[in-house]
Amino acid sequence: MLKEMVMEKNKHISSAVLTAAAFIGAALLSYSTMSSVTSPVCCGLAGALSPGYAAAVFAGSALTYLISGTAVKNGFIICSLLLILVGKWLMKDENVPKFCAIVTFVSMAFSGIVFGALVDRNMMNVLLNIFISALTGTAAYFIKRAVDIVIFSDVFRLEKKNLTVFAVVYTIAVSALCGISVSVINLGRIAGIVLVLLAAKRFRYSGGVISGVLTTAGIFISSPELGLPAAFLGIAGLAAGYAADYSRITIAAAFLAVDFCGQLLTGMNDASFCMQADAVVGAIIFMLLPAKIVMSGGIVLDGDSDGSGSEV
Repeated sequence: MLKEMVMEKNKHISSAVLTAAAFIGAALLSYSTMSSVTSPVCCGLAGALSPGYAAAVFAGSALTYLISGTAVKNGFIICSLLLILVGKWLMKDENVPKFCAIVTFVSMAFSGIVFGALVDRNMMNVLLNIFISALTGTAAYFIKRAVDIVIFSDVFRLEKKNLTVFAVVYTIAVSALCGISVSVINLGRIAGIVLVLLAAKRFRYSGGVISGVLTTAGIFISSPELGLPAAFLGIAGLAAGYAADYSRITIAAAFLAVDFCGQLLTGMNDASFCMQADAVVGAIIFMLLPAKIVMSGGIVLDGDSDGSGSEV
């Protein structure tokens, strides 16, 4: 009896922590952009989560838009979030990836038609909103699949059948985080660079190249201006992967050297300087991480190498 009470208490604590995380995460993601306009990533996140957590996402996003004075500008997203939340509660027993995608698409498409036709009074905006709704519904499908894989798996295993899911979610995450900047430091680019270096150390050049390309794609989705200086992350990840048998200092140095040469080839400007600053910060974080996280981090790649190598 006591054991059941303890387990129930721990379950409530975990739910409270996850709800708070969903609220705070949605508040931060409300600043994310897609081609320099507000990204609907919060809609995809709400559509992928269970009704309780979707309510936290709605509250975090709506409150952020109200406080920042952009509620009117982002009316389409707020209305979509509300409709998604209603749909999730009405059919909460059907919380599977396909259902999440359908609810997200239908809710956003309806909201997009209303705002495009009655508020903007522009048929092109209606079509654009429907297209965005389809993309966000697809994002909700992949986010839900990734959440299910992580929750119902004892080990975070990168099996071949799941690689597409994690690649899409990875790109979405980097793109969303790119909306958060402090001075010249961009959180999305730093997080992406850290993951590129981790992938290069753990999975060698294949991991470095794939992570670099996906990071570049995520940055480009957020903003073409931010993305252009990141065009060489794939090549830099390749160089880091070839140095995987050496220390983390060597890996970071190889990555930074190739990335800096890429900046010189495209012409140094303010955007290039910011990109290089993010690369340096990301490399420092990579070098300071505990060895256990660098070499495994709880990730197992199905049928691949163990990524062994010397450590700093």
